[in-house]
Amino acid sequence: SLALDSARRFDDPRGTFYSLLGLGKVYFEDDDSAKALITLNQSLTVAKRLNDFNAQAASLDSLGRVSDYLGDIRAALDDYREALTIENRLDNPESHTETLNKLGGIYFELGERREALGTYRNALSIAVESGDVTERARLYNNIALVLDTLNARRAALSYCRLALSLWQRTSEMAEEGRTLNNIGFLYHKMGANRRALIYYERALLIAQHMSD
Repeated sequence: SLALDSARRFDDPRGTFYSLLGLGKVYFEDDDSAKALITLNQSLTVAKRLNDFNAQAASLDSLGRVSDYLGDIRAALDDYREALTIENRLDNPESHTETLNKLGGIYFELGERREALGTYRNALSIAVESGDVTERARLYNNIALVLDTLNARRAALSYCRLALSLWQRTSEMAEEGRTLNNIGFLYHKMGANRRALIYYERALLIAQHMSD
């Protein structure tokens, strides 16, 4: 790219980093994951030379997304763990929470349910302290998902209701509808079909409203 060529020509390592990171993200969005991995690893190398922890965490986060997409779960796990180690040095609760949330998702994919639950709960404590309503709602839903797989459905239902109360305070109608569906699904699994219908119908109304 012109920006990358310019940054390299003028020996601008920070400019080079941002160009490589941007290129890597674009390659990934354009379904060229092989190029994305190469370019993002190059951005990580530059970030380490700069001794810039924020830049390193950003590269690792993007690498984790690509590895997860490619089904290389162990590589994604390593990327997110390394990002988390770096973020522990930084005062950035939002990125810390997001990385923990992604890490919890990786543990869940690996079938490590208890590890996923603990990771989500660690992220939740940070999100509550920082006042991040959106991330709290996501985490409540994720915790509910894990609890459901552990057959703790009443506890899962409680977390879904907490998520719902938060989504209703935001403009995220799609997330509200998704949570209503989750509650309906849990009630259905518990044999409470009439209650399940109520929540499914509410979710359907939101979906229809959004499609108008």
